[in-house]
Amino acid sequence: MITLILGNGFDIDLGWKTSFKDFFNSLYKPEHEGIYISGLEEFIDSSNRDKNYEHWYNLEQQFLDFARKGTADAKDDNVEAIKHLTWLQQTGNNSTFFNQIISKLTDYLAAESNKEINVNSCAINVLRSVILYGDSKIYTFNYTDIKKTSEKAGIECNIPVHYVHGSLKNNDIILGVTDEVDMELGYSYLQKSRNPNFHKSNIEIDLCSSQEVVFFGFSFGRNDHQYLRSFFEYVRKANIKIAIFTFNASSAQNIWSEIKVIANNDLGGIKNKIEVKHTCNGVDSIQDFLKRIKQS
Repeated sequence: MITLILGNGFDIDLGWKTSFKDFFNSLYKPEHEGIYISGLEEFIDSSNRDKNYEHWYNLEQQFLDFARKGTADAKDDNVEAIKHLTWLQQTGNNSTFFNQIISKLTDYLAAESNKEINVNSCAINVLRSVILYGDSKIYTFNYTDIKKTSEKAGIECNIPVHYVHGSLKNNDIILGVTDEVDMELGYSYLQKSRNPNFHKSNIEIDLCSSQEVVFFGFSFGRNDHQYLRSFFEYVRKANIKIAIFTFNASSAQNIWSEIKVIANNDLGGIKNKIEVKHTCNGVDSIQDFLKRIKQS
């Protein structure tokens, strides 16, 4: 079985502007209501203006940093109690703005995903090869409709598709941070598990049951490490192939850094099983992968 894991780079390779940066630079950008700006909105705005901030325009990581800052302040004797109390008193405004982000993002992505796609993109070629393989399934961390995308490319998607964080078609997108983070109660609304649409995924089981796992446009970000730890531990002793499609050498380096964290700084038994492809070089650069899957 082949399991295809999709991240936002897949939608971007289709030609859609689905990054959080595009969202915040669009007419759909959420704005606070009333005269008071929430701490969350202020934190995001200042973060996106600071080009030296490591997680510039990485929205879910910004949620995480916001919660960590507030939690650290609450535990720091050197921070005035009144300062943290003010943060907690803003919780109502913060959660309202958080829900507004989800609503506006849903509208933005729905509009963007109605646009045409590049049917000759690396993304479509990899998607087609996995679907035609037959014994395969898809787990997508995106909200866009894979079957609708397939139809635009003239592909009938008749394999299982699982939406890890909800989907536009079901109007149940899930945004936020992992439960693994230590945070004050006042920030718990940011946790994905608090969303009523949240459900446990079988992704870990299916990853470890696959003969090959293909990641396309997946950043391996900190909020998704929980889904991958058991898999990479399994990879050390398993006969399994892993293909990673990412934009260029720079994004590949970032991915290796994240995998190293997932693997507890030990890539032994892992790195030699991973093949990395750069999509910036176009479809010609992935022909060997496409031929191998076709001949399997």
